[in-house]
Amino acid sequence: MFRQIGTAITLSGLTTPLSGAYNVTLDNEAPQALSARSSLNTSTILFLRTGLDPAVAHQLTVLNTGATSGEQGSLLAVGSVDVTHVVQSSG
Repeated sequence: MFRQIGTAITLSGLTTPLSGAYNVTLDNEAPQALSARSSLNTSTILFLRTGLDPAVAHQLTVLNTGATSGEQGSLLAVGSVDVTHVVQSSG
């Protein structure tokens, strides 16, 4: 679980042949079911959300749900969580 204030959040990591499914929940939204499985090892964005309210603390939850249907891999390799905060210029 990660809690932060910002206007965007990016979850980066790896997709691999041994990776599986994961859920991402932002704030109180329904979980998004995603997969990190691919035929090659690739550094990529696993989740991205922009347009967040900068006045509110946001909570990001990532849950490794294991192997996708019919597959054996369950790896979830997260490299970073980046929070962007855009500051409006007054001049």
